[in-house]
Order: sequence, then structure tokens, then C-alpha cells
Amino acid sequence: MDNKAYEQYRKANPEVYTPLSTYEDVDLFDGNFTNTEMVICGVFLVLAIYATYKIFFKKKKSENDETTSAGEREQ
Repeated sequence: MDNKAYEQYRKANPEVYTPLSTYEDVDLFDGNFTNTEMVICGVFLVLAIYATYKIFFKKKKSENDETTSAGEREQ
């Protein structure tokens, strides 16, 4: 840049470095949930319960199938 334009630009627009300590008061959660946030959390909760149920139900079902098929083989 000619005529020390960059130095003039820096004087007109100084760089501001904000220390991180000024952001300590920022709270990520304001404590108020919107209806949409509650619905999303509810859906995830229902999916988690359903997945847990399917995992345990599948194990019980496969154990019963193995027991039944083993009993049929013996006869």
C-alpha cells in the first residue's frame, strides 16, 4: 500500500483483543426451554427407551428360540 495507508488504516481501525475473562458471565442455558426444545428432548428420550427395550427384548427372544430349537432337536 502506498503512502503508509496500512498504518493509517490501523490507526482508524485498531485491533481489539477481548480477553476471555470478560466472557465468564455468559450462560449457555438461560433456564427456559422452548416448546420445540422440549419436543426434541422428548423424542430423543422415547428413542432411547425404545432402543433399550429392543436390545433386551431381542436377547430374550433369541435365548427362547435357542432353547426351543434345542428341545425340538432332542425329540
